[in-house]
Amino acid sequence: MEKQPMNWKQILATALITGLVTIGTGMTLFILQQQTPHLVYSVADTIPFDGQQEKLAIYHVTLRNDGKRQVEDVACSIAVNPAAIKTYKIQADATLKYNVKETNDTLSVEAASLNRDEAIMVSILVASQTSLPAQPVVALRGKDIAGEKAKTGEKNRLFDGRESLFAALLAAYAGLASAIFLQRHRFARMFPFLPKALAASLDMDDSHHSGDQNEVIAYLFGLHGLHEQVEYYLRKAEGCSYWSESDRIASLAIHTEDVALREKCVAVLTDLLTYASFAPSSEGIIHYNLARIGRKTGNKNETDRHLAEARKTIPRLLSTRLALDPLFKE
Repeated sequence: MEKQPMNWKQILATALITGLVTIGTGMTLFILQQQTPHLVYSVADTIPFDGQQEKLAIYHVTLRNDGKRQVEDVACSIAVNPAAIKTYKIQADATLKYNVKETNDTLSVEAASLNRDEAIMVSILVASQTSLPAQPVVALRGKDIAGEKAKTGEKNRLFDGRESLFAALLAAYAGLASAIFLQRHRFARMFPFLPKALAASLDMDDSHHSGDQNEVIAYLFGLHGLHEQVEYYLRKAEGCSYWSESDRIASLAIHTEDVALREKCVAVLTDLLTYASFAPSSEGIIHYNLARIGRKTGNKNETDRHLAEARKTIPRLLSTRLALDPLFKE
């Protein structure tokens, strides 16, 4: 039986009407959303650490104006009872004015205003002799608005509040694709590569931490009980880089006579490779520093293994460093 030709005019007309209706609805919702203030907070997951004398944890709380209008008189209370606050760190825009009040178990943050999409990030190191709360108790409010906990997946906003418009455009294209598919069932055969290519383009790896590098390294030191290093990184005002800090940690391990400390430094660098998200060059330098520690301790297998990994990403830089490094001239 002869196949009927595809009615492209009808298909395109149907897709156009569907797209216009969907885009109009999305634009209406988008405009309405712009008029609504929205103040939210989020609490990152944390892993408590049981030390020999006390229990420790680092809580990360983010306060954000998630709406489209400025929010005034922002006030937030973060309670960690029955734990006690040891130290804290605030990250915000340098021009943002805020006040902080600290008691034994509560940290209060106040800001005159938060612009749209503006945020304040609070990190708190706490300790307890008995137990630690699973999450801090957060109370947040602004002028004429009560803050609420952000829903899972509510941020990041990749399109700066234009989700409705993007969804409308996506729906329009989906309508066109569906019309073609329903007409002849040949759309998939026309583009057999599409599912694989689309999956690759949308690959988002959330198995690695890509946050503040000071806090990531502090977290890893906390896991291994090096609390003085935790406080060092949390109090460090300027940012750090993984490659330079791996140099520092390796130097600490190489020049100490404390075997336990050296092993913990190796563990921190090893965990950093699997936990954090960083550039390939940083990964190569971390492997190089683990090779240095292996060289110092006479562990040839570890030295060779990490040098081989470093050569995959920084072959020229590795050659330069090896030529300068006294450990590899011996």
